[in-house]
Amino acid sequence: MSEKYQKFSEIVIQMAESHDCNEICDYGCGDGEFLETIRQMNEKVSLIGIDFFKYRELIPRQIPGCHYIERENLDITLTKEKYDLIISSFTLHHFQYPISELKQIYDMLKPQGIIIFIDQSFTLENEVKTVKTFDSLISEIYAFLNGHYHRHFYKMDEINDLIKCIPVKVLNSGEIKMDYSKEKLKLFQDFDIERNKKMLERMQEISSDLNKRLLQPLYELQKELLTEYGIDYGDFFYFILQRE
Repeated sequence: MSEKYQKFSEIVIQMAESHDCNEICDYGCGDGEFLETIRQMNEKVSLIGIDFFKYRELIPRQIPGCHYIERENLDITLTKEKYDLIISSFTLHHFQYPISELKQIYDMLKPQGIIIFIDQSFTLENEVKTVKTFDSLISEIYAFLNGHYHRHFYKMDEINDLIKCIPVKVLNSGEIKMDYSKEKLKLFQDFDIERNKKMLERMQEISSDLNKRLLQPLYELQKELLTEYGIDYGDFFYFILQRE
């Protein structure tokens, strides 16, 4: 069980039990790791996962009492499905049109329903956390130059401003700091160095000459920073909102 998802699931289960939530929808569920952790901690709630499974070539995990919905085929403006609790983790920085996306998520809630947003936080606290933030900035530039979308991580005050677009009450918000072991941080470092290598190779295959000139120095710098400092993915924020 992932350390972060265990911590996040404790927040979700607490809210589900205190607000009598029988259905939990994970909007942007990936392969279902978060849902699987929730199921391990609670066998009663119904679970629903929504994502672009075909586009992202995702194979969702088989979880008892859980079903998945293909986002590409889902017209949220017409769907009659409403949920007691919607979680959306590590999705906010992928929303190209965040106001529209938040309104769609809001429309999927039952009256007095709960939304929980969790994401990596923008932080420059020390070297390894600055490297993480720099990594998100590189991803944003790479996506932009290659016709895709990826935003650098949000700050909490930016989310406070963003959620003004939907009529919700903030029940709670805060930061989560995972104190990862040296061994875990080394795994992050090794994984990202290998990913950096693959991105440099991929960039040579698909990027224009101009894009290569723009991006290669950034990825070379990223490689140096990862090698020298490492990287720490242990800072998150969360917002718990209730539909008014």
